[in-house]
Amino acid sequence: MSFREFLEYDQNVDLPKYSLEEILENHIAIAGKINDKIRPLPLFNTYLKQGYYPYYKESKKFYLSKLENTLNLTLETDLPFVERIEISSIRNIKKLLWIIAQSAPFTPNTTYLARNLDVGRVSILNFLTILERGGNYQSSAKSVKQHKGIGNLRETFCYNQLNVIGKVTSGGILDFKVDNKYTIEVGGKNKGHEQIMGIQNTYLALDNLEYGHHNEIPLWLLGFLY
Repeated sequence: MSFREFLEYDQNVDLPKYSLEEILENHIAIAGKINDKIRPLPLFNTYLKQGYYPYYKESKKFYLSKLENTLNLTLETDLPFVERIEISSIRNIKKLLWIIAQSAPFTPNTTYLARNLDVGRVSILNFLTILERGGNYQSSAKSVKQHKGIGNLRETFCYNQLNVIGKVTSGGILDFKVDNKYTIEVGGKNKGHEQIMGIQNTYLALDNLEYGHHNEIPLWLLGFLY
């Protein structure tokens, strides 16, 4: 679910979706309309931790175990049928996914991965493609910064939401470029403007922010793209 869909499902409120252009140009007014109906900021952290899949509402305590079961079902049942791959490859794909999860933020190094899984580099590339098609892994072609925890979570959310509505690539020294037109840098609400000074069509998507200002946009508002 998008953050908007999560709010509708969790709080029973009817909220519209907006295009990226609408959000970038009118984010202050849009945030005002949403905050008049509901206070989204306190619910955003809940969404990031356990709100992406609707079965969280059945039991928050068992959300992670349900997520694991869903993942195993995808890997063990759906993939062999769709991709026509062998059981030994499924084991390697599971191990690859474990390495990715343990290494966040993750930059693919096919030589390192091939050595750890004892397979060829071509197989690694094929495994990553399979995981991406299955919705278990997303590649942003981004030179990932070496920060962990909340920074990686923010960027994952941003990429995930933007990737639904446009082509997202590396923004070079910044985080993401959308449709080769808009550049978005992600961070906390106190992040400075040094990186984006003098760069056209560049915006800061900032966490823990109810309302934006000029080219500073609340990160949670990108969850209203679909």
